[in-house]
Amino acid sequence: MSYARSPSEGDVYVIGTKKDGVLWWECLGCDLVSASLVPAHTLVGYDFEAHMAKGSFCAADPGQMVTHLRLHRAVGQKVPDRAINRLSREHQEWIAKREAEFEAFNAAAREAAERRQAAAEA
Repeated sequence: MSYARSPSEGDVYVIGTKKDGVLWWECLGCDLVSASLVPAHTLVGYDFEAHMAKGSFCAADPGQMVTHLRLHRAVGQKVPDRAINRLSREHQEWIAKREAEFEAFNAAAREAAERRQAAAEA
């Protein structure tokens, strides 16, 4: 999915993509990466050598991409408000999903501990 398409909408081309179950957001052909102003990616444990070679920035969550796009604005590049607004909304959804996953994990761990304790007391 595309968030911003240069040059028709500004100075950046931002997409969200998924490969091998890993979701990330990418600023294709990023001028900031090309100028060595930012690292090529913020993702740990995934090989993005091909993306770095073409000068793209990859973010692990939509909030990181919002921060990245604000850097583009800070150096005077045009970034559509629509892209930042949409990514900001998706970041809130992303956080809510992570919190729900964390709570489900904690609930399962509490239940397992209670079962072990009940079994030990029996």
